[in-house]
Amino acid sequence: MHIQPARDLYPISVDQPCDLGWALSSAFDRYRLLVEPLFAQFPRGIRGYQLLYTVVHYRVARQNELAAYLGIDRTVLTYVIEDLCRAGLAEKQVSSEDRRIRIVEATPQGRTLVEETQQPLRQAEEVFFAGLSPDDSRIFRYLLSNIAVAFRSEH
Repeated sequence: MHIQPARDLYPISVDQPCDLGWALSSAFDRYRLLVEPLFAQFPRGIRGYQLLYTVVHYRVARQNELAAYLGIDRTVLTYVIEDLCRAGLAEKQVSSEDRRIRIVEATPQGRTLVEETQQPLRQAEEVFFAGLSPDDSRIFRYLLSNIAVAFRSEH
């Protein structure tokens, strides 16, 4: 049996790329298949990881800010936070500025889990970017990040 290379089946060029929606969907499917197993230890999988990663690495801790940043409905966010808290990975604190506001913080166990996930995640991302040069993958990440940040700042 002979398997044709992907570029033979789906010829693309800079002047004639494939449909953007199809490309984004296919790329996301590939990414999800590669990284989903890494997030099995997080309550609610990738959403639990994203929330915990965000509170560990960014200055986004208020529940309404987390919902906006992550693009999660606030009702759903509440369940993700509760599950992380039950697992001992996060805790809710009352804001010192306004007692009505809850701040989400990672516990030491949560920080450790996020940190331990980084190396296998980098390895999975290397597989995801197979076929691209290191410069191209860096540029892709940068451009995609710009699109994501612009979208979040609009909404």
